[in-house]
Amino acid sequence: MGEIEQDEPPPLHPGRFSDAAAWFAHGAEALERLLARKRPLVVGVFEDQPVSEINDIAAEVALDLVQLSGDEPWSDCLLTTRQAIKAVRTRAGMTAEDVGACLKPETALAFLLDPSRGSGTAGDLQMAHEVAARMPLWLAGGLTPGNVGEAVRTVRPWCVDGSSGVETAGAKDPEKIVAFVRAAKGVTV
Repeated sequence: MGEIEQDEPPPLHPGRFSDAAAWFAHGAEALERLLARKRPLVVGVFEDQPVSEINDIAAEVALDLVQLSGDEPWSDCLLTTRQAIKAVRTRAGMTAEDVGACLKPETALAFLLDPSRGSGTAGDLQMAHEVAARMPLWLAGGLTPGNVGEAVRTVRPWCVDGSSGVETAGAKDPEKIVAFVRAAKGVTV
């Protein structure tokens, strides 16, 4: 028999979710159930790597989730063997409506707003707040122990992602990581 070719895999739940907000709320609920069983979750961050390589690494190191942080199409999320978080690159002047137009429900379980692509560039917190008021989002980009509390108060994201802001000389700094977590968890909203 010949192979069946398609441009991209079919959605996970065709027609079950009416819009992006419903889909990503479903994703947040699924992640909450996973977190009730296991903490911490191990997330592998990938940028423009072949899906086969992502899947091999995920299996080898027992990742819980994968984060696609490059220019991969949303449909790649459906090809990973782990649930995926897809990074959305925000830019100056982008509106909440612009972000909404970028989202592809029924692919990634969650999405991450990140203007920095690892550079530590901070994003527009007011725009992120407008998106977060509509649906759960992960917030990244320029977050440090010194500003993550204000970012959480302003945006009210489902979660935050820190990377370069918790490094010293290019390596993760345990003291900065502890300070980041304390600052993020210490917020009352």
